[in-house]
Amino acid sequence: MKQFRDILETVGSFGRFQKFQCFFMIGLCSVTILHQLGNTFYSASSNHYCKVYNNQTFINNSTIKNCTIPYTIADDELVWDSCTRYDVNVSQGVSADVCFPRSNYTLRCDHGWVYDKMWYENTVVFEYNLVCEDDWMKQLSKSVVPLGNIIGVGIFGQLSDIYGRRPIINSNLVLTVVVSIGTAFSPTYAVFVIGQFFLGVFSISILITCTVLMSEMVGDAYRPMCVIVASILCCIVYMLLGVVAWLCNGDWRYTQLVVGLWWAVFIPLVFIVTESPMWLMQNHKYDKCMKILKRMAKLNKTTIPDNLFDEEKRKSLKLSSKANGPKVCTRKSWKGSENSLETTIPGHRYGFMWHI
Repeated sequence: MKQFRDILETVGSFGRFQKFQCFFMIGLCSVTILHQLGNTFYSASSNHYCKVYNNQTFINNSTIKNCTIPYTIADDELVWDSCTRYDVNVSQGVSADVCFPRSNYTLRCDHGWVYDKMWYENTVVFEYNLVCEDDWMKQLSKSVVPLGNIIGVGIFGQLSDIYGRRPIINSNLVLTVVVSIGTAFSPTYAVFVIGQFFLGVFSISILITCTVLMSEMVGDAYRPMCVIVASILCCIVYMLLGVVAWLCNGDWRYTQLVVGLWWAVFIPLVFIVTESPMWLMQNHKYDKCMKILKRMAKLNKTTIPDNLFDEEKRKSLKLSSKANGPKVCTRKSWKGSENSLETTIPGHRYGFMWHI
C-alpha cells in the first residue's frame, strides 16, 4: 500500500496547486473568528439607569436623573443605581416639590432603561433590555456559540470522515451565509440566540475541516506554516471586525449583516476547493483521487504515472469479489444443542458469523 506522503513528494508537496487551494482555505478559516468573537460587539453593554418617560435619553448628570435615580458614594465616587428608581411622578415635570424630600421607597425599572450610546448605537442588550435580573440572558447569548462549537466538531468531524471534506465545507459555508444574514433580522431574542448557536456549529466545522484538508494536501514540512498563517490572519480579521462595528456605529444588526455578506464573498469556493486526495485514497476512490493528482501535477509542473493505483485497484476488486461471493456453510461445532450451528463466509476482513 502506497503512502500518500510519498505520492506528494512525486507531484510536489507545496506547489502552485497547493498554494492556490491553501490561499482560499486560509481566507475561509480566518472569517470563522467573526462568529467566535462577534458577540463582543453584538452583546456589548454600557452605563444605564431607569427610564421614567418615553423618548428619554441618557444624560450622565441631569435634573431628572438626580430626582429619580438612587445613588451611593463608594471610595469618594458617586455610584448610580442601574436597576431601581424612586417612586416619584415626573409626568408633569421636575420640581423641588416632586423630588424632595425623597422617599426611601424604590421601584424596579418598570418603564425600561436608558443607555449610554456614546460607543454603541444599538446592541442586543439595548434592544431586549438584557440588564439587571435579565443579565444572564446576555451571558447566554455569548455561551451558545462555544456550545455550538462543541456539538459542531463532534458531528461534522465524523461526517467529514464519512462523506469527505469538500461536502462538509460547502454545505456549512452555504448554511453559515444564510443563518448569518438571517440572524441580522431576528425579530426576537430567542431567534438571535438560536442563530448564534447554529453559527457556532457551522463556523467551527468549517475551521476544523479546512485545517484538516490543508494538512492532508501539503507536505509535512509545510503544515505548521499553513496553520500559523491562518492564525495570524484570524487576528487581523478580528481587528477588522472592530473597524466594521465602528463603521456601523455599534449597531448589532448592521454589524451582523456585514459579517454575513463577508461570508457570502466566499461562496465561489464551492466550485474551487477540491476534495482531499488523501481521503479519496483511503476510501478506495482511486479514479477521483487520480483525477485530482493529475491536476495537481499539471499545475506543479511535475508528472505522475497513470498506473499509480493499479495494484490497489486489483486488491480492492479481489476483496470485493470475495465479499460478494457465495456463502459457504460449514458445521464447525455442536455445543450441546441443535441450534448451535455456526456458519461463516471465507475471507478474514469481510467474514462474519451467524449463530443459528
